[in-house]
Amino acid sequence: MPHVQRLYASCAKVLDFLRAPALTEIAFDIHAFEAPQDTLSNFFARSSCTPRRLCIEGIPDPSVTADILNKHPAITSLTLLIDEDKPVDVSVDILHRHLTMLTVDNVTPVVSPLLREIRFGVVGPTFPNDSDYSLFITMLQSRRAPGSSCALADVLFLTYDSPTFDSVILSAMDALRKGGLSLVVRSGDTAEVRWAMKRFVYRVPWIY
Repeated sequence: MPHVQRLYASCAKVLDFLRAPALTEIAFDIHAFEAPQDTLSNFFARSSCTPRRLCIEGIPDPSVTADILNKHPAITSLTLLIDEDKPVDVSVDILHRHLTMLTVDNVTPVVSPLLREIRFGVVGPTFPNDSDYSLFITMLQSRRAPGSSCALADVLFLTYDSPTFDSVILSAMDALRKGGLSLVVRSGDTAEVRWAMKRFVYRVPWIY
């Protein structure tokens, strides 16, 4: 596939049989207990490509996501799409652990400091809630802190559930925006939000 620049794979193992030297963006679905790091590394090496954007859909373990990002520091855009087929408690755990993994704590090594763009797509009738957004804000603040080596500049959060932010979260969002972060939170079970989530993984409208 010499001219393919964007690729979606419903199963990462298919990458074992492909080569895409022009690839710049890749999206794939991760199922429970899958660890496709070696598959990805071999695919990138075989293709001699250096993707800049990574999209993961499904139920990825945060350690897997971190390993992929650390092995491929050229990735500057990360999208995590947690879809509606997963139990709410599983989805909440995935979200929380990813937010914690991306938070700079000055103790553990920073995961992918060159990330400039982070996009979340979250589906679920009972989350995100205030505690979820508090973790989200903490992660953003840690990457935008004065003197931080992180490059984060653009964040998008999509969810079907309409949040009701308290004054603390609203104030924190306002401060982040005034500090130069492009921060957009969109919600609602609308065609626009659904289509935006599909576009994360380069799907056409008739593929679900």
